[in-house]
Amino acid sequence: MKVFASSDLQRNPSEIQKAALLEPVFLSYHDKPRYVIMSLEEYVRLKGATILASPRSLPDSVIERIHEIANSHPDMDVEVGGGLAVHLE
Repeated sequence: MKVFASSDLQRNPSEIQKAALLEPVFLSYHDKPRYVIMSLEEYVRLKGATILASPRSLPDSVIERIHEIANSHPDMDVEVGGGLAVHLE
């Protein structure tokens, strides 16, 4: 995994975004890893059934993208009702 300084977010955000599409990347603060940035696909894969949220807490574009990700994975199902839930079957 790549490690970037938190100051790199301002200097070169596109490099961090490109790296995060390939694998999760660490952001360090005072030379200590503090945060992880990853693609939404990786987040959905890792969180699986534990993604639970009120639809009002997420922008429509995020909910739509999660549906697209789930549709590309036959073992995943998304429900939106009183809340958003991603299920791995």
